[in-house]
Amino acid sequence: MTRDQFLRRLGKAALARDGNRWQLADLAAGARDDGMRDYAEVIGQHPRVRRSASTVRHWAHVADFRHEYLSVKDDALPFSAWEIAARYEKKLDHPEMQELLETAAAEGVTVEELAKELQAMTGDEAI
Repeated sequence: MTRDQFLRRLGKAALARDGNRWQLADLAAGARDDGMRDYAEVIGQHPRVRRSASTVRHWAHVADFRHEYLSVKDDALPFSAWEIAARYEKKLDHPEMQELLETAAAEGVTVEELAKELQAMTGDEAI
């Protein structure tokens, strides 16, 4: 395999992985909003998902959080970055979080760099 082939395959795999997580998160949030009481259990028990109901509910929360910051380009940050930022949503006000996410997206920071910045801004230890 050439380096170019490798990079193309990597790009597809990374996009599929992140895209699948967003599809599940958005599906969970939509089912919850539609009043489906056991949405998290049904999604979590699917043979290709196999996650706890609490994890599925967490994904739905991350989807909700991302929708609050729609001006940040969706594909500029991976699911994991949004997931970490959502943990800090009550510790930063909306403009601070907005600026941080926009900067992170524009500068292409890693998930770990974003986590460190959130920790520094809030005075929290590692999550």
